[in-house]
Amino acid sequence: MATIRERDTMNQIRVPVAALRDTLAAKLAGEDLFVLPEGGQVWKEGVR
Repeated sequence: MATIRERDTMNQIRVPVAALRDTLAAKLAGEDLFVLPEGGQVWKEGVR
């Protein structure tokens, strides 16, 4: 698993390494952080 963190809110998600490239590309393109790939999970939710 890999962790992706939003800098401004400190929210974090965990995603399978196999899904990391596609997930990171989607987040950089503007997809909401909490749209998770299969096997992903919210790791730390602070502010939305």
